[in-house]
Amino acid sequence: MKALSYIYFKSVLIPLCLITMALIEPVGADSIIRIIGDGANTDKDKFSDHQSQPTTDPSSSRKEGTTIRIIGDKPVPARSPINEDQNQDASPIKGISIIGDKIETVRKKTPEKTKTTAEEENFTSETAEQQLAQRLVALKAEENRKAAEKAEQENKAAEASSQTAIQLEQEQLSARMADESRKTAEKAEQERLAKEKNKQEREATEATRQTAIKLEQERNAARMAEESRKVDEERLATARKALADLLPPESGTPIQQPATTGNTTDSLTVFNNGLDNKVQNDSTSTSIPETIWNLYLSAKTNDPALGRTEARVTGSKADSDQLRSGLLPHLDSSAGIQQISQTLNNYSTDVTKYDYSSLNYNVTARLTLLSVPTIYSLSAAAAGISVELAGVAAARQNLIVKLTDSYFSLLKAQTDKQIAQGEINRLKQVLEQSQAFLKAGTGDIISVYEAQSRLDGARADLNKSESSLRLAEQKLSTVVGKPVTSIVNYLPQLPAGPDPDNIDWWVTTMEKEQPVVRQAREGITQISEQRKAAKAEYLPVLQATGGYAVSRGTADLPTAEVRQWFVGASISLPLYSGGETSAKIRRAAASEEERRHIFDETMDQQRENVKQSFFNLRYNISLIKALEQKKASAEIQLAAISKGRKIGTRNAIDLLNAEQTYSMAMRDYKFALYDNIIRTIQLKSAAGILADADVSEISKTVAPTLSSGLISYAVK
Repeated sequence: MKALSYIYFKSVLIPLCLITMALIEPVGADSIIRIIGDGANTDKDKFSDHQSQPTTDPSSSRKEGTTIRIIGDKPVPARSPINEDQNQDASPIKGISIIGDKIETVRKKTPEKTKTTAEEENFTSETAEQQLAQRLVALKAEENRKAAEKAEQENKAAEASSQTAIQLEQEQLSARMADESRKTAEKAEQERLAKEKNKQEREATEATRQTAIKLEQERNAARMAEESRKVDEERLATARKALADLLPPESGTPIQQPATTGNTTDSLTVFNNGLDNKVQNDSTSTSIPETIWNLYLSAKTNDPALGRTEARVTGSKADSDQLRSGLLPHLDSSAGIQQISQTLNNYSTDVTKYDYSSLNYNVTARLTLLSVPTIYSLSAAAAGISVELAGVAAARQNLIVKLTDSYFSLLKAQTDKQIAQGEINRLKQVLEQSQAFLKAGTGDIISVYEAQSRLDGARADLNKSESSLRLAEQKLSTVVGKPVTSIVNYLPQLPAGPDPDNIDWWVTTMEKEQPVVRQAREGITQISEQRKAAKAEYLPVLQATGGYAVSRGTADLPTAEVRQWFVGASISLPLYSGGETSAKIRRAAASEEERRHIFDETMDQQRENVKQSFFNLRYNISLIKALEQKKASAEIQLAAISKGRKIGTRNAIDLLNAEQTYSMAMRDYKFALYDNIIRTIQLKSAAGILADADVSEISKTVAPTLSSGLISYAVK
């Protein structure tokens, strides 16, 4: 811009200035015009014989400008009067000198004029100079304004182009990100569908494998049961035949043959000297639902653990009776006859020979008056009976817990199956609705795919629940000992918590009543008494005897008979047994120490069990309240979203999520109610106060249903 301004100044303004000055400047006048920036400064009539020094004016030093010096007539030397006219006719010469920012003063060379003429010339010159300066300033300002406008327009155009480029780049980036997100979502959906498909295939394969294994197990069990039945029948036939051979018909011993009435086979009982051998066949299946009490009675007769502990009680009582017999009187008898041939030699010169018959018989009574080891052994046997009785109680409680768990596991499996079937029916409706919306143009294919995926998942869950149902049926049938056709559904309407709600009471009750704890405690007592019995073997044993004996026939008196009564006492004291007694004492002491450690371990474990059962039941109560509220909310949510789906304010995915939430809430709520009964039974079992009455108490909580309140299960 400065270069253009300089060219414009040189080519236009300077000639214009010269023309103007030539027109208005009088002949013989010299003028100096200084143009600084947008202003002009004019100095007239400042001439000297040499150029002036640069001005020290602050304004002139701050501004850049150009000094134009117009030189009028060329200086004329002093002339004589003779040549004055000639000199006056000479034409003036004017020159222009541009001197940077300096002002040069030229001495006036023209003749002096009058004062008036000089003032007029000065006024005229100043006016022209001011006009010229104003025009130059205006031109300069206009040029700057146009340049500024052009620069501003260029800046705006560049900024607009930049904003457009940025916006275009942002749109391209958004489109690219949206495309990547769509591809990622599609890929994730495909992976999810593939995973679900693989999961369903694995579950189906696992269910098939489990079914095959279960069928194989059932076939093996049936085959073993058939073989066992045949063996029992053979043994029974052999026993019946042997009994018939031993007992005559007039002995009055009844032999009952099996009687068949309808489809039910009665029990076959063979009585032989008070020993009963019972063989009972399974009755045929009926459609009447089984109560938990009836199943418990059946399980008691078929549970091997309970039967084993009861047999141990019988054995312990027999051991106690055997030891007690050592302190009771013992009565023995004997009789004998002999034919004796006796020869007497070397007594006389003749050989004497005697032939006679000898007859004898006797009755002897023995009574132990003092036997300290036997007394301690009897005490140990009594403790052993207590141990086995506690074992029976523990086995009975374990049977109740196992039966209850199997029973309600079957109810859970059936509930799971029903909920899965209901969910499938609802998902079918959602799928049909999504397909209808898609055909009408108001839906999308993603909703259809999502509904189909959820439906496939629900069908897989149904297969899983059916497999769990079969396993639960088999488990309950194994516990009961017979096939189960139908059971009563027990669902508590008012769940119960710990009663009393005091954990210290439950721990104290456990320490007193828990069969396992009583077993460990009585085990210590038993071993302690055995140790005392081992020490008592050092003490003497006192016995009394008496009886009656008859003998007849001797060599001298073949027909003589001797009858005698006798009574007496004996004492025995062991002196040395080779270290056997001391070894028994050490062994009993070590066993007693072992039993004490077992008792401590059992107490710690049972305390932990009762506390865990107590807090599990507490948690179950709070969980039931929360799940009940969750179920109600899920039901309201499902109804609202279903209505919103019909009017178009909700999509299919929202409805599918609501369906899934409702199904899970319903399943969790019912499972928590079933768990309430199980947790109550477990708490009582942990405390050791679980009894048969608790099983019959469950029968009061029959769940109401739409029809009869019963759920039937076909056991294959």
